[in-house]
Amino acid sequence: MPPMVVTIPCLRRSPRWTAKRSISAALLVTLVLIAITASFSIILAPAHISVVVKEAAITTYYFENNTDRRIRTTHLRFTLVATNNSSRTEVRYGHPMNAEIWYGPTEIAWLRASALLSSDDFDEGSATVSKKWHPPGSDACFHFAANYGYDSQHNAPNDNLVVVQATVWFRYGLATTLPFTVKFACQHVNFVNGINFPIKCDA
Repeated sequence: MPPMVVTIPCLRRSPRWTAKRSISAALLVTLVLIAITASFSIILAPAHISVVVKEAAITTYYFENNTDRRIRTTHLRFTLVATNNSSRTEVRYGHPMNAEIWYGPTEIAWLRASALLSSDDFDEGSATVSKKWHPPGSDACFHFAANYGYDSQHNAPNDNLVVVQATVWFRYGLATTLPFTVKFACQHVNFVNGINFPIKCDA
């Protein structure tokens, strides 16, 4: 009886990754990552925000202290309107929004002012972030006040530089950016006569 011959099929091995294929795969992954990053950069690009000073005025308050004397305190007030000019990105603002009012013939003196938000405008557990997202094309108004001690006979603040700084977030769909710091300079703000409003601010 002749011996039985058993044929064992050859197992085909997968071709090894050559250096050329490895480099090609790495380049492909890199291109995909660049495309994804570029897409997110376009989607989450900061919205274009424009800012104007809508109005400004001087307000005088009187109150009595413990000696029954009437004390006068004067505030410089102004209203800022921020417009979200983006066509698709929402924006929200940090709290408080700060401003400096530079006054005097050489602008060597300044006051700090803040715009405060109502307590129901905050995120739960946060006193510094507004929970309100402002849609594209919308306006947001902020009312500032600074204690000045203005004397009606001297140093009338009729030509001032107002510098505003704010922290903002942008959102498109479910994606939200990290906070951005934006700064605007508003020139020739007149608190005395209330003229030339609105005043456009430069970024």
